[in-house]
Amino acid sequence: DENRVECFNSNDIDNPKYHFFYSIRDDDIKISAYGNIKQSTWCFPTKELAQQCIDKYKDELIEYAFNEIIKLFDSYKNIFKRNDTVLKFRKMKTRWGVCYLNKNAISLTKSIIHIPLELIEYVIIHEFCHFKHPNHSKDFYKEVELYCFDYKKRVKKLKSYSYVLR
Repeated sequence: DENRVECFNSNDIDNPKYHFFYSIRDDDIKISAYGNIKQSTWCFPTKELAQQCIDKYKDELIEYAFNEIIKLFDSYKNIFKRNDTVLKFRKMKTRWGVCYLNKNAISLTKSIIHIPLELIEYVIIHEFCHFKHPNHSKDFYKEVELYCFDYKKRVKKLKSYSYVLR
């Protein structure tokens, strides 16, 4: 049987899915990977070497995903004219992001790499809007809508990924 490991889950065209496929039959160990970083197939003599390769490739994909998020964050720093705002990643179980007004920082959960980039964009916009409106008032959501006209659709879609936070 062929097994699939999905590392960076995204459904939008600008950010294709990255997958590992691996099969282990007797002494034949084969790993295939595709996405827009590398497309490769490898054969390994042992399961340990195959696992090392999978782990290394996953690390590369995670690094790539974080870099894409940082680029998106930097573009919104310019749009919101908040060039001194700091981005941090940390483990969170109940939130996608947090805005720290007094520290001029936004923290995103490390798990955010497992959701589509359009939803990450919404979370970033949402957190930047808290610098102007540190609440969830009507004015706050009007501000969000200025930068993300379809935010309601994205919020609904984001809720379907709540399992990622656990």
